[in-house]
Amino acid sequence: IIGGAPAPYGIGVRSITTINNPGYPDPNGPNPNVTTISKPLKTGAYSDGTEQSPYSDQVSFGYSRQLPGNFALTTDFVHVHGKHYPRPFDHNAPDPVTGVRPIAGYGLLYNYSTTGQTWYDALFVTIEKRFSRGNQVLVSYTLSKTQDTLWPLFATQTGAGPQSWSNPDNAEKAYSATSGLNADDHEPNRVTVNGLQKLPFGFQFAGIYTYFSPRRYNITTGRDNNGDGVLSDRPNFDASKTGNARYVDPGVGPGVAGNLPRNAGIWSKGYQVLNLRLSKQFKIKEKARLELIMEGFNVFNHVNFSSFSGNIRSSLFLQPTAAFDPRQLQFGAKFDF
Repeated sequence: IIGGAPAPYGIGVRSITTINNPGYPDPNGPNPNVTTISKPLKTGAYSDGTEQSPYSDQVSFGYSRQLPGNFALTTDFVHVHGKHYPRPFDHNAPDPVTGVRPIAGYGLLYNYSTTGQTWYDALFVTIEKRFSRGNQVLVSYTLSKTQDTLWPLFATQTGAGPQSWSNPDNAEKAYSATSGLNADDHEPNRVTVNGLQKLPFGFQFAGIYTYFSPRRYNITTGRDNNGDGVLSDRPNFDASKTGNARYVDPGVGPGVAGNLPRNAGIWSKGYQVLNLRLSKQFKIKEKARLELIMEGFNVFNHVNFSSFSGNIRSSLFLQPTAAFDPRQLQFGAKFDF
């Protein structure tokens, strides 16, 4: 208003205020429903040109002897030391004292360092009955120890790293543990029995029984205790307590590390499976044969657990979370001509 009359068009000042994410009831106050997310640190991978091809040093010796009754005994000892296996290594890990990363603005900054090692020692004992009188039998026993200083190759994967990047070898050398039926798992004892028996009327019966002792899995705190961005932290082990209470979270802070070794968890029981096969051949023509086959896998339907929870925060801690296949039957036919 100028002099009691409306101001001419275009005279005066108009301001526009934009309020982003206004609060309620005060539009100038903070909005409790909006969360501010800090900008994540950059991550990266590189090659420093020092990678080497993996190789192994191996020593083995054995003894074989023919026994009466078409039997044979064989014993072998094997030692294998694998060197220069790849493993991701974070070269920008937080300082274990200050908790500060050397290169500001970056989080995980890794290369595939070929500094991983493996160790395998085994004693093999085999008793074989060679085929005679319509049957053959092979019994094998292995006593072994498998260790490594490896972890998963994808550095952004959960558990893909040591508990402490400042001590990746001494603290990480442990019994090997991977998922599934991989040959590099540590299994102290393994027994395999297989045989073949020819029956009347052209039937043939065969079977194989496999047992190996409980394998290993890693036990973790379920959180990033030392702030290095990798969930490989392990708890402390308190032998004075019982049950799950023996595993104690060591707290948080730079350089925090539990005293529990890697892969300290052990399956509650071993693995055993019996597979059987029954077949019969029919001669159709001079050079043509039909074979009918019936096979059963895990015929006793033994429950074999394949995975256990090692997260101390999980309600399934130290409990099985998956199992191998139950009993299965299959029928088939094979025609040779």
